[in-house]
Amino acid sequence: MRDRHNFLKRHLEQLLNDEVLTLTHLAGGDINDAFRLTTAAGAHHFVKTHQTPPPNFFSAERDGLEALRQSRTLPIPEVRLCFESPDFSCLILEYIDEGGSTTTSSRTFGRELAELHRTTQSEFGFHRENYIGTLVQENSTSQSWATFYGNARIIPQVKRAKHNGLLPHKTLNLVDRVLQRLPELVGPPEAPSLVHGDLWGGNHVTDRSGRTWLIDPATYYGHREIDLAMMRLFGGFRKETFESYHETFPLQEGWQKRIELYQLYPMLVHLNLFGRSYLPSVHRILERYS
Repeated sequence: MRDRHNFLKRHLEQLLNDEVLTLTHLAGGDINDAFRLTTAAGAHHFVKTHQTPPPNFFSAERDGLEALRQSRTLPIPEVRLCFESPDFSCLILEYIDEGGSTTTSSRTFGRELAELHRTTQSEFGFHRENYIGTLVQENSTSQSWATFYGNARIIPQVKRAKHNGLLPHKTLNLVDRVLQRLPELVGPPEAPSLVHGDLWGGNHVTDRSGRTWLIDPATYYGHREIDLAMMRLFGGFRKETFESYHETFPLQEGWQKRIELYQLYPMLVHLNLFGRSYLPSVHRILERYS
C-alpha cells in the first residue's frame, strides 16, 4: 500500500508540477481508486486512477464531462487533467465539498436536469465510444431511437451475456421478440437529448451550497426517459426532483409504461458486470414487453 501511495504521489507531482501535500484515499468507488489531493500551491483536486484501465477509459469520461459542461445547464466538475499511458493513467477533476440535499436543492436539480435534456442534436449517439462501468458503450449514430436502443444498447449487452453463458435460451427468445417490437414500444418521437447515461444515486453529489453536480457519466444523445428510468431503478433521488422535472419539461404520454423498458439496458449491464443475480429482473422485463 505504501509503495502504491508513493508511486501515485510521484506521478501526480510530475503531472501537476507541484508538490503533493496530502493524498487521501476516498471510499465508495468499486471501479476506480479515488483520492482527495492537496498541493503546496493550495489546490484541491479529486483524482481517479485505475491500475489496469480499459483503452481510453479516462479520456472517454473526460469527453463526456466536457459535453455535459458545455450545455451550461447544471454543475459538472471541471476536468483539470487527463493522462493515459501504459504505466499510469488518471483523471484529475475539480474537488466538490459534499453537503446534503434539501427540498429546494432537489427541485432545482429537477429543473436543471430538464434543461440538460433540452440540449439536442439531430442524431442519437455520440462522437466516440465510451464506457458504462468498465463495459464498452457503442455510440454509432442513428436517426431512429428504436434502432439505436436496439443496436447500440440492447444487442451488445445481450451478445456479451450470451458469450459468458448468462442468458438461457428462453430469455434469448424473449430478447428477439422485444427487439422486433421496439419501434412500437419506445414511445412518440423526440429529438435526441444529451443524457448523463448512468444516472443512479451514486453519480450525483450535492455540495455545501445545495447545488447538485453530476459525476461519472456515460454520456451520449439518447431518449431523456433513459436518465429518469435509471434514477428510479435503485433510488437515491427525492420525489421533488421528479416533480420539478415534469413541471419544467413534461414527459410524453405513456412514459410510466416505458420505465422498465429503459431499465432493461442498465439491468443487462449489471448482469454482465455482477452476474446471474440480475437475470430474474432481466427476464421479467423482457416478459413484460414481449
